[in-house]
Amino acid sequence: HTRSAMTSAVYVVGLVVGLVVCAAGGNLPHRPPHSLRNRDRAEPQGGPEYEIRKFTQTLDHFNSENIGDFDQRLLVTDKYYRKGTGAPIFVFTGAEGGDVTKYYSYAYGHAVAYAQRKGGLIVFLEHRFFGKSLPFATGSDDPKPDKIGLLSVEQALADYATIIYSLREEYGAWDAKVVTFGGSLAGTLAALMRVRYPNLVDMAWASSSPLLGYPNIEGISQLSWHKQVTDNFEELSPGCPAVVRRAFAAIQNAMPELVRSKYNVCEAPYDEMWSDVQAVAWGVLEGDGVFTYPPANSPIAGHCTAMRKAATDLDMFNSLIRLGAVQYIEPRSGCLNLTAYKAGGDTPDAIGWDYLACTEIVHPIGANNITDMFPPFTWSVAGTEGFCMPKFQVALRPDWLPQQFGLHHIHDRFAKTQTKILFAYGMKDPWHTLGVGLLNLSAELPVVVIPDGSHCADMAAAESYDTKTMLVARAQEEAILDQWLTK
Repeated sequence: HTRSAMTSAVYVVGLVVGLVVCAAGGNLPHRPPHSLRNRDRAEPQGGPEYEIRKFTQTLDHFNSENIGDFDQRLLVTDKYYRKGTGAPIFVFTGAEGGDVTKYYSYAYGHAVAYAQRKGGLIVFLEHRFFGKSLPFATGSDDPKPDKIGLLSVEQALADYATIIYSLREEYGAWDAKVVTFGGSLAGTLAALMRVRYPNLVDMAWASSSPLLGYPNIEGISQLSWHKQVTDNFEELSPGCPAVVRRAFAAIQNAMPELVRSKYNVCEAPYDEMWSDVQAVAWGVLEGDGVFTYPPANSPIAGHCTAMRKAATDLDMFNSLIRLGAVQYIEPRSGCLNLTAYKAGGDTPDAIGWDYLACTEIVHPIGANNITDMFPPFTWSVAGTEGFCMPKFQVALRPDWLPQQFGLHHIHDRFAKTQTKILFAYGMKDPWHTLGVGLLNLSAELPVVVIPDGSHCADMAAAESYDTKTMLVARAQEEAILDQWLTK
């Protein structure tokens, strides 16, 4: 029997991207990946150099009737800070990535190293409802206006503004320039902080920001994201997209008993077992396609070779999963634990992302199996609400942030009214297809393009394998910031 891809529920948890395609025809936009795959490293010997603080944050910045506060976590490093000299303050605007301590040493190692050389105060902020910055001990996922309804971009920006104001006061740093920075959604928040709070933020450094990733913005195609993933596979392993298409076709025609046997699934057979196994493989493929830098270290070639060596088309994804999703393989029995895989969708971080994607962070990402290698599905507002309404009782607001920040008219309004936002995009990053483009928006809204760059790779700590184009791009970024900091 043949099943449509649109009947599957795809949850990618613990990997780097996520997608939900629901039986009701609903679909949820991808989760912006928040970390470089396999690059969350242990802190240096002797422990981290930052101090973990708690900030008593206002629960609701916009409704005086809703009184309360919560502990918001931040990391502060003043080890290198040249206080009293006007040295800058660098503020990471955390997003859906959760635990903010994971990103200081490596994922944002380039930004940290640059801040150190500038004698800067370094601050990493954790987003409300993520990591340990949960407004409610229990019930943070309660779909009510006074609970998870307090999770919004506007509330998060106000949180960050409040903390930046407090830090300026604490360090007597009103003459210092503040640089917000981040990658992916954190990069979007960094840019929006500069737009919304120019009295507090002097410049923004936004890597891989899908700032224009909304359904009603001219030039944005829902097919571009998966096309870039597929192009990356074709470039690094010619012919592999055709192999992937065969694997998708095979598993969608497989009976539960056969799927359980072929994939050594821990659970007893059930009707949608093919769908959950496919979801695991889907996530590995997307993760491979997002993080291709450096090309020599990409897992794409190895994963494609393993799929090509599979005995049958139905075995292809088993080979892929055994290499790329080992966290769901039971170490003793070697079976694929789908229960553990699906449970990841119930974590506070996963629920928080679902809510943002059901309200304000509305990225349109579909597939057609022609320009890309994925089963065809059409993203739509109505379809996404089929997932969001039962879960949170909310309707999408796809035009809210574009209207508030001038994104519908990026050249006519945004580019003419905003200054000192540095954008950077890797050409191999699917998220660049939802960005501001590859040309400078203005002299004060420059775009640094990295030909072989992938998602947020320019923000990562320097490595011996860094390519010449990456080194040039990082130097360009620093030169732009140098100019703004010395003006």
